[in-house]
Amino acid sequence: VLPVTLGDYLRKARIDLNLTQKYVAEEIFKTSVQNIRNWEANRSHISLQFRPALIEFIGYCPCDVSLPIGLKLKV
Repeated sequence: VLPVTLGDYLRKARIDLNLTQKYVAEEIFKTSVQNIRNWEANRSHISLQFRPALIEFIGYCPCDVSLPIGLKLKV
């Protein structure tokens, strides 16, 4: 299954790198494990302050650059 949401991209990258949610929360995002769980389960959106870390973590920006800026921020 291809990732669709930012949470999907986060989960896929974490699993591909064989990292725990705890490690990603504490060492990569400096946030709670609960946030990582919520993002990966798409129960909450990844706020703007964490998106640069997400892009660095997965290695690219998963947003469709052809979309208007308002739609990019909803991902």
